[in-house]
Amino acid sequence: METKELSKKIGQKVYFTNDKITPKIKKIISTSNYTTNGENLLIVKDVDLCDIILNSDNTDHITVKALSKTTIKHTNLIDGLYEEITMDNGSSVELCEVEGIFYIISSDGKKY
Repeated sequence: METKELSKKIGQKVYFTNDKITPKIKKIISTSNYTTNGENLLIVKDVDLCDIILNSDNTDHITVKALSKTTIKHTNLIDGLYEEITMDNGSSVELCEVEGIFYIISSDGKKY
């Protein structure tokens, strides 16, 4: 994944920061199975049911919008409590990975 160095020009001088920004990756998913690959946003649609596996090797913050029935799973329990998140048409969830566990930041999906 490509990163870009942040810079700002003030007058004739250019200032650089050590912070890096990562381009936003957005993707529409219309398959029954999908493993994340660094996306920031997934929109699931035009499929009866989609199982999404969170890959913490390349994904650390993601939002999923379900326009089809969707389940989200990870090898570790989500929030340290849930085996999966079940989402109905129109729901969404935002997840953030910290030390190998995905935490729900915002959700209107059902958790089991």
